[in-house]
Amino acid sequence: MLALNIRLTLILNTLIWCTFQDIKQISQRVTVHQLTVEINNLLKSCISMLLTRIFNVRTFVIRKSNSAIGVSAQQPTSDESGDCLDAISRSGLGVRRRWMFDKLNGRKKLLLDSRKAKFRICSYNVLSQTIMERTMHLYRNCQPENLVWSNRWQRLSMEFESIDADLFCLQEVQDMHYGNYFMQFFADKGFDGLYKRCTGTKPDGCAIFWRMSKFSLVSHDAVNYHVPNSSLDRDNVGLIASLRLQDGDEKQRLVVANTHLLYNCARGDIKLGQLALLLAHLQLMAGNGDGDEPFEPLLLCGDLNSTPQSPLISLLKQGKLRLERLHSGQVSGQGSPVIGPLLPRPLLPAHLNIYEPTCTFQQHQQRQHYGKPAVIGHRIPFKSSYKFPAGEASRWISFLSSCDSAMVDHIFYASSRLHCIRYSSLLSPDQVISSVGFLPNAYCGSDHLPVISDFYYFFK
Repeated sequence: MLALNIRLTLILNTLIWCTFQDIKQISQRVTVHQLTVEINNLLKSCISMLLTRIFNVRTFVIRKSNSAIGVSAQQPTSDESGDCLDAISRSGLGVRRRWMFDKLNGRKKLLLDSRKAKFRICSYNVLSQTIMERTMHLYRNCQPENLVWSNRWQRLSMEFESIDADLFCLQEVQDMHYGNYFMQFFADKGFDGLYKRCTGTKPDGCAIFWRMSKFSLVSHDAVNYHVPNSSLDRDNVGLIASLRLQDGDEKQRLVVANTHLLYNCARGDIKLGQLALLLAHLQLMAGNGDGDEPFEPLLLCGDLNSTPQSPLISLLKQGKLRLERLHSGQVSGQGSPVIGPLLPRPLLPAHLNIYEPTCTFQQHQQRQHYGKPAVIGHRIPFKSSYKFPAGEASRWISFLSSCDSAMVDHIFYASSRLHCIRYSSLLSPDQVISSVGFLPNAYCGSDHLPVISDFYYFFK
């Protein structure tokens, strides 16, 4: 009993000191009401920690916010805390992004009996410094010191390390920062990578990094979305990498695509055209001639500048989208104030020789007979790693500025040999603002949140 009392006293003293430091930090930047809420959250966390430390038991974590999530049990995971360990979860300010476990859907026997590899992927728009400085009105509620690149990089690099993914798909990587910051950081951690700069004068691009102990590069393809003398006149790009799993033989491939589609919510015609170009290249690169499963296991990640219930995302998940009576401003679901004209048909310039109903490359002679297709489609059976109950998708965000917020960052996968184990939960705008504040801030280095998923890859 004496030993227990001594242990209890030491733990209480430690918790009181940590709580005092947290309250002192929080009180410098929130209102009285917010301070009361945060103190309640800290006390509940302390009680939970105290019970865990003394009795070595897991407890229920009560989470409170303006969009209340209620009570959720802490599930046993490979991460001791049960959190996905992004910057907000590590902030200690009462809001956590939990791991959400996917259903087995009858695959329990396969999970137990099959030889498999586990990996984690993170898709993250890291916010180009130059683009941020050109659009400062989006960050008017941010502290100036949180917009300085050296401070943002410190927070980004810490977050990369704590997320501990095996694959990173990054968007808005500034060209002048790729070698000295991103590549150097990831190389030191045992990664290799690819980078594709946007065309024209855009200073950023897309990057894919992979852990060399798990993957090696087989081939890659860079996709320019700018098509001269056409409506596809924007400088966005896509990047595709075909990787071999180190634990398997030469046949164990994983094809990873990363992209950043046009932001302009009124130009859905361009967004669809960019996606169609990427899908054509992706299907060409991932095709394997297997009748039962004609594509290698696939991942498509990125900032698609489209919400989960938008027509563009429906195209990815359903495999087709009817173009009649669909206006450009309706494509992305971002709430464009301008509905815009009806989508042009065809969407793509004829000389690209892409058959729009399947987004596949065709011979020039065949292209002359396509006419004006009413449907755009593809053959890849994509699923989103993020699951949203009916009517709830609009509650969550992956992007937040002083002017706007939305869920625009996605991870899609395709193959019976890929199983999504779990994915990082999302947050509402109120949860983010009431805890860490507008993005970027003293904890988060970007105006986006990372989206993260764990997968099993089943070997043939």
